[in-house]
Amino acid sequence: MNEIRLKKWLVSILILSLIVLLTFAWLNRKNKINEDDFENNNERENINLNEAEKQLEQNSEIPIVVDEANECSRLGGEYLFEYKECEGISELDCQNLGGGYVECGSACRHNPDPNAICIMMCVAYCKW
Repeated sequence: MNEIRLKKWLVSILILSLIVLLTFAWLNRKNKINEDDFENNNERENINLNEAEKQLEQNSEIPIVVDEANECSRLGGEYLFEYKECEGISELDCQNLGGGYVECGSACRHNPDPNAICIMMCVAYCKW
């Protein structure tokens, strides 16, 4: 009888150990993916800032856009150059930057396809 209990106990320990190992493997993979996303976002921001600097050399109106983009990034937002918008900053920060705050914009506002399926979720953003 004790031998059966011991076997059940060992099997339980092995199963729990496997669950713990799989959980750690999953978390490590998730962290690796997040690190890759972070690096890709940094590369994209550097490219966007390089594009802004090139435009700055060609056009005297661009310094405002560069300031908006830099301030947006500094405040933790994501600047969309094509639309002169900053997602992810507060209403107060937007007003301080001279923008108009949209509290509940469409997540698909830039999708040209009117028949596209869109999530029903508000996206707050600052528009210049």
